[in-house]
Amino acid sequence: MLAKAKLLFSFDSEDIENIMLKKLHRIIKQVDQEVQARIKKESN
Repeated sequence: MLAKAKLLFSFDSEDIENIMLKKLHRIIKQVDQEVQARIKKESN
């Protein structure tokens, strides 16, 4: 656990921001795809 925390803090804050942004983009993409699929289903 402590090793993990040390690893986290060894990141630059910029790195953490980039990782968070990537995760956020992935989540947004996933949600978008689900919404599109649902719209297609309902329009048929």
